[in-house]
Amino acid sequence: MTTVENPPPTPIPVIPIKPPTRIGWALLLSIVFAGLAGCTYFMLHPSIQQETDGQATLYRVNPDQINREVLMLIVAGVCGMALGVHAPADTRYRKYGVAGLTLAVILPVVLWHHHAARITITPDSLTAPQRSQLLPGEPITVRFDQMTMLQFIGNKGDKAGTRQRCHTKDHREIEFDFGPLGDAVADTIAELAKAQGVPVTRP
Repeated sequence: MTTVENPPPTPIPVIPIKPPTRIGWALLLSIVFAGLAGCTYFMLHPSIQQETDGQATLYRVNPDQINREVLMLIVAGVCGMALGVHAPADTRYRKYGVAGLTLAVILPVVLWHHHAARITITPDSLTAPQRSQLLPGEPITVRFDQMTMLQFIGNKGDKAGTRQRCHTKDHREIEFDFGPLGDAVADTIAELAKAQGVPVTRP
């Protein structure tokens, strides 16, 4: 009986992976700061989307822009993490990578604020989030004919100011959080309130 010997297995070639050079680390670092800069730019220049349903108009930040900002933060965070873990110790690449990763973790708070900002305006009422500690609070609807005063508080020249407040006939004081939508809705809200005889103060 003839015994057939199996041939020895072919060894799998091992390709040595060299650590990135200075150019590689610098490229990763540039991606981190490009992503953070792009996200910050869009946060400071939000694209406002309007949706009309009958007499109600909804204002919010364009969801496509928010998705782009999320993608930029993910890319910046991943590259920052790679630098923080793998870049040579005691180099600017690791230090700046960790700093970029920290910002990529903090900025989603602002991004969520943009996502949660929604204001609905009708000829008779205003629905907007209430001011809270960090993120926008629960939305509240206030009729213009129930207001005794509407205030936009902030620096002179700002359309909506940094704070928005109204007083009502049942002696409530309500603070709104218009967020990034303030400049887009301030004039419309002020005109509708004045049409109902409500005093409006602007910055």
